[in-house]
Amino acid sequence: MTTAKTKHQFIDTWTNHVTTMNHLWGSLPSAEIAKLEAHIAEGKRLVQAAGDHCFKDDTRATVVVIYDSKREAIHFTGTHLQGSDHWFPFDPATQELFPRIENLLVDNGIANNVTRITKQRECGDSEDLEVVYNAI
Repeated sequence: MTTAKTKHQFIDTWTNHVTTMNHLWGSLPSAEIAKLEAHIAEGKRLVQAAGDHCFKDDTRATVVVIYDSKREAIHFTGTHLQGSDHWFPFDPATQELFPRIENLLVDNGIANNVTRITKQRECGDSEDLEVVYNAI
């Protein structure tokens, strides 16, 4: 199957789904339709949350962040924030971990937001945290 045919079939499926959505929830704003068409043209997959009337592109990504309590710092194991053994200061007495990580990812143009942080493991003074975010 050629790429053009696959993309065409995908657009047909999407058009049928939008028609169904328009019937169930009223018409979509033209700006939203244009945004969805642009995502499809870029080859992004569209997902719909259960019970949600909005489509979102599937751009979630993950990175492991190491928190070292002795060093009072966090280290990204991926993205351009990784650097060459680069550690960002983090003081748990004055800061919260979730907003600190989210601000670093958002301010550096990596993420729109962070959706979840999960502790993966502990070893000595450090913790490995899996950070799930909506990539830009």
